[in-house]
Amino acid sequence: MRTRTEPGRTSGTGSSSSASRPPARSSRHAFIAVSVARSRPRAERIGTGVYSTRLCRACPNLTCPADGGAASGAYTRRQMTADPSLPPAGSIAASSPRRRAVDAVRGLVMVIMALDHLRDFLGNAHFDATDLSQTTAPLFLTRWITHFCAPTFFLLAGTSAYLSIQSGRRTVRDAAQFLVVRGLVLVVLEQTALRCLGWYFHFDYHFMNAGVLYGLGWSMVLLGGLVFLPPAVSVAIGGAILLGEAGIAAADLGEGWLGTLLALATRSRDFEPVAGYHFFVSYPPIPWFGVMALGHGLAALVYRAGDPGEARSGVRTRRWLLGLAAAFLLLFAIVRGLDVGDPSPWSAQPSRLFTALSFVNVSKYPPSTPFLLLTLAGALLALFAFERRPRAGQIFEVYGRVPLVFYILHIPLIHLLAVIYSVAAFGAATWLTSGPVIFWDVALPGSPPDYGLGLAGIWTVWLVFVAALYPICRWYGARSRGR
Repeated sequence: MRTRTEPGRTSGTGSSSSASRPPARSSRHAFIAVSVARSRPRAERIGTGVYSTRLCRACPNLTCPADGGAASGAYTRRQMTADPSLPPAGSIAASSPRRRAVDAVRGLVMVIMALDHLRDFLGNAHFDATDLSQTTAPLFLTRWITHFCAPTFFLLAGTSAYLSIQSGRRTVRDAAQFLVVRGLVLVVLEQTALRCLGWYFHFDYHFMNAGVLYGLGWSMVLLGGLVFLPPAVSVAIGGAILLGEAGIAAADLGEGWLGTLLALATRSRDFEPVAGYHFFVSYPPIPWFGVMALGHGLAALVYRAGDPGEARSGVRTRRWLLGLAAAFLLLFAIVRGLDVGDPSPWSAQPSRLFTALSFVNVSKYPPSTPFLLLTLAGALLALFAFERRPRAGQIFEVYGRVPLVFYILHIPLIHLLAVIYSVAAFGAATWLTSGPVIFWDVALPGSPPDYGLGLAGIWTVWLVFVAALYPICRWYGARSRGR
């Protein structure tokens, strides 16, 4: 049975009472506990509500919560170690609404991302879906909603880095090491196994693409150095990159190896380092690192400890999320209305609907300032919604807890589906197993004019595909938590 100490209870007489009562605390013990707590760096302290066995070792007889102060109802070190029902340090934060909301939003955009990749490999629209002179509203919106995926990935990667430190699951040094190693692994993974067995289905390195894992990986490496600094620095750097993206994209980078290196870090375009060998950068690291830095810095504002009552109900967190989303949307309306910060100006169209579509038709490669303001506002609103209604995101949490597994699985499976469809419908699939495949052209080079499924077919396949991946993600997530 779990027992609690009662520091304020008056002592009784009798041996039985004395035997059951915890040893009395001395002022020396209290001084030791408070000193130990204050000596630990702020970023390495265990979060509110998580009990620290490391702190209690300084004074075995002292009952104390993780912040170093004595509190009524605190657990003794022996009770903390012996009671199997008490979660270990970090696990409370890992299962809290804030972590659940992050997983749910991440899972939601993973599912939406699969819709875009299915349309890439199986769609019958042989033109840019956001080209207002050719597209339809449903096709435009099917492509446009997927714009929210990448910014949300990067934002939540920064947020998760902050929460892992705050919850006590990792020290700052551990988090930095994890970010650097994981980032490099993602870069290598994308250019090897995922490139050959996922995107291309061939080993001809005349064509390479620096996709979302490339951008995520290098951004994580950069964030590995930033986590040692105050979160305000992350906000400043991220905000400067976000608001200065137009200047970065237009800057004269010069010639030579330095200019090429800077272009690789800031521009979305095709590079040809050797004649005939193409390296197309879709996600340049610097603009996307700004989003990840913002996620890390803003998390300190959104998720820091506040009034105990507000912290328990999540009121403070939701206020911040809603306020930030409103601020981002307002900034978007201003800069887009003034037609600044985006290489694609909006214009009046034959209908009001298409005029509105033109207004939100912002540039992703590289991400413009209006693009990031709009999509990050959407990410913050989604976090707000799942913070307010955690149960609404339960299904998406399953995908969001294993994002890398979902990503690694869905690309080759979608590509394989396209090959099966092509062989069944046309007797061949060479356009899916050679050349640049879906890159460098809005249509699959070499594919028949009547190739692909209509929008209704794409949405149907998408629903079935995502449902089929659910039990796999659920099994792997449970297995990972078990380990």
